[in-house]
Amino acid sequence: MPHKGLWVNEDATQEVKDVPGDYKVVAGDLLLKTICVAVNPGDYGHPEKFGAINTIEGFDAVGEIVEVGDGVTGFKVGQKVLTFTRGIGPAKYGASQEYFLALAASSWLFDEERMSQEQAATIPLTLCTACDGLYNKMRPPLPLPWSGTRCDWPILLWGASSQVGIQAIQFSKFSGCSPIIVTASPKQHQYLQSLGADVVLDYKDKNVVDKIRNAVPDNKTLRHAFACVDLDIALIEAVVEKGGSISLALPPMRPSLKHHVEMVTAGVIHDQEDFNAPGFNFVGGVEPRDTAGGKTLSDLMVWTLAEVGKKYQVPRVRRLSGRGLYDALEAYELMRKNEISAEKVVWRMEETPGLESAV
Repeated sequence: MPHKGLWVNEDATQEVKDVPGDYKVVAGDLLLKTICVAVNPGDYGHPEKFGAINTIEGFDAVGEIVEVGDGVTGFKVGQKVLTFTRGIGPAKYGASQEYFLALAASSWLFDEERMSQEQAATIPLTLCTACDGLYNKMRPPLPLPWSGTRCDWPILLWGASSQVGIQAIQFSKFSGCSPIIVTASPKQHQYLQSLGADVVLDYKDKNVVDKIRNAVPDNKTLRHAFACVDLDIALIEAVVEKGGSISLALPPMRPSLKHHVEMVTAGVIHDQEDFNAPGFNFVGGVEPRDTAGGKTLSDLMVWTLAEVGKKYQVPRVRRLSGRGLYDALEAYELMRKNEISAEKVVWRMEETPGLESAV
């Protein structure tokens, strides 16, 4: 049935409007009624940079199960779940609308006594992005948090006050990295230290490269780094040992001749063979399938939800005007101006003006 959604137009602008809806649940899917959605840069970046148009965005959401597809076990109608949607693709998979389809394999029950619905919505995309970089793409990968092994390797996280960086700090700590060297604006330094960063540097400091080098103990070499934000990797190449590994949260601007460089793809958790995203410059225009990597990310999500309030700190939530879908548009403008840092905007569907079910 028609309902409200945040539609991406042909010119990549977005507007709140009635969308057709009437989504058919197939095997492996859940039909969810949207409760709240966390905003990610990709919600506007994918349309504007990579051609995701005539669709609906929204990756991180909490919703109530309306219908369960064939073959799905462990879920029932009426339960509230956290989900990581398939994002770029048909509108039926975008969370920024009243109802959408979610993949049961990337949906999870969660304990609302440990965290709020808004807090839960902050987790999946950036956790999967950070963990794909640390555990699937890095060479060698970090040891998994539950493995009983601690690596004691230095690691550099550039842009650590981003949501990917906030996740990467915690998981680098869980895996035993030491020291964890990060860059961010000074106003976030204390917060990042509370998450586990050992050395926090101002990314604008003209001597930041020398300070990174000096932060690495004499008996260690820096062979692992993660660019958690978009940047020319020359800065990172200058400090990472030749042959070292650099993970990138966004597509590389150029190849690296002396380092192993890979872009992370959180979507491997969905294990799709037919996910086309030519704007990302995947080989053949198709996201590489990584069944083992997807299983690792799924296991990490389950482990993390069990560690909320124990080892794992949930990202900080920011609420805006309380206007539902319109808060997403407000968040896009703030993010374009770099006015969102070390926190994640979450909006609630029921607050959307003109919604029949609004309270």
